[in-house]
Amino acid sequence: MNHILFPENIPSGNKDAAAILFGMLETFKIIKEDVQVSLFSLNFKTDIARYGTRVKIIDVNGSCQSV
Repeated sequence: MNHILFPENIPSGNKDAAAILFGMLETFKIIKEDVQVSLFSLNFKTDIARYGTRVKIIDVNGSCQSV
């Protein structure tokens, strides 16, 4: 499995940023099927609820949700 980390906050409430992220996820599926994407979050609970299982969300405060 390949792992990709976006070491920045891509807030799920920002629809433009979320759309770009979802586009990248679709591209990764075309290039390589087994890719796990992780990103940092400033709003952990909101991002977990909105991104679901598509990405691994890393809370900048230290907690982590594996999917």
